[in-house]
Amino acid sequence: MKKGQKSHNSSSMWRGGFRLFRTPFWIPALFPKRKWKGREDTIYLTFDDGPNSKTDWLLDYLKMQDVQATFFWTGARMLEYPDMLDRAVAEGHSVGHHGYEHLPLVKCSVAEFKTDWNRSKQIVPHRLYRPPYGKISRAKANIVLQQEAIIMWSWMSYDWDHRLSVQMILDRFERDVKGGDIVVFHENDKTVSRIEQIIPAVVRIVHNKGLNFAALSKI
Repeated sequence: MKKGQKSHNSSSMWRGGFRLFRTPFWIPALFPKRKWKGREDTIYLTFDDGPNSKTDWLLDYLKMQDVQATFFWTGARMLEYPDMLDRAVAEGHSVGHHGYEHLPLVKCSVAEFKTDWNRSKQIVPHRLYRPPYGKISRAKANIVLQQEAIIMWSWMSYDWDHRLSVQMILDRFERDVKGGDIVVFHENDKTVSRIEQIIPAVVRIVHNKGLNFAALSKI
């Protein structure tokens, strides 16, 4: 190692990038009407972007482990997999929505946002909403909050980013996770090859810490 060169062992860093897994404490303070954490003895496992080709496997695994989770699915994807909604709800999970087309809300007009949001919320049974990319203006958030809870998170997995290995993600999860955390994983094309490695390990880590799982419900 050359003089003055720094060595970075943190699994949040890799060549050319950085990921902030835990939500900084000051962000929830800025947006207190949004849900960031839950009960202190519980982990809230959440999945964005689905359903997809791995959802059947995921539901099978969660059922086998008696784990309840919360899914934030897009309206368009739910129409592609029409049987998943009834199955997830019947097996004790909560299903919120993630917009109809997963639009970047910072680029949408209020009218465009309302059209997309209204389309997706007509499909789901629970009044839970997670903004695509986790970004929504106060004006748009206030529209949602008149009818639904906005669910954010306290820990993000970055499971879609293949510059982070599965082991790096799991190491950070084991180090970071604590009771009350709302944690985010994904059901999309970027995670389809990794989800069967990640989720069983996550469940084992949570059980080893003596914590419970629960689905979120309307606040």
